[in-house]
Amino acid sequence: MEIKETKTINGIEWKCYKKENGKDYLTTTDVLSEEVVKEIVDNEMNRYENGMRYNTNVIDSSWENSIPRKVLNDKFKEKYLSDIELTEEVRLLTKEEVENLEDEFHEVSDWYWTMTEDTPSSSLACVFTVRGSSNPGHLNSNYVGNTTPGVRPVISLNSEILDTDVTDNIANDHDCEVIAEVNRNASSEEIADKLNELIRDRNNKR
Repeated sequence: MEIKETKTINGIEWKCYKKENGKDYLTTTDVLSEEVVKEIVDNEMNRYENGMRYNTNVIDSSWENSIPRKVLNDKFKEKYLSDIELTEEVRLLTKEEVENLEDEFHEVSDWYWTMTEDTPSSSLACVFTVRGSSNPGHLNSNYVGNTTPGVRPVISLNSEILDTDVTDNIANDHDCEVIAEVNRNASSEEIADKLNELIRDRNNKR
């Protein structure tokens, strides 16, 4: 997958922003919608419209204990990424990644959390957030109890698998059944190679 290339997975559009160590890193083209946030955050006190609280513990800014980490790797992953083979857990962008994004990646509708802690100016824990339409790409420090910032998930996938057309409508269910019959213990790489072979054969017959 090329940098800036987009792919829709189960109704959510993702864009590749980085390729590193054989992995393609994708983030959503916009913050998650209010509908999705309601689906994945049960406690109404921890969300507001399309935003969610980072942590209920006002002195804890760690990603490990954050609400976004919990819900993205639980209900969000189960509903929107269950059929995708991820190489890492679902996470948010880091402050450094935001600073290195090209301008078009900052064209989002609302502000959102990063996973990078900031040094608090008081006893309250803070995390960096990113401005959306009002001042695209601008970083601010935000109190973890704030329910206004949205979330913009990040996923990483094996580059070789993503570079196939498996998730496009070129390979149909029949192809997958054929592969399963050929070798039910085939690795992901072997399945991708077989699908590419089927695609090439089909294109040659057109």
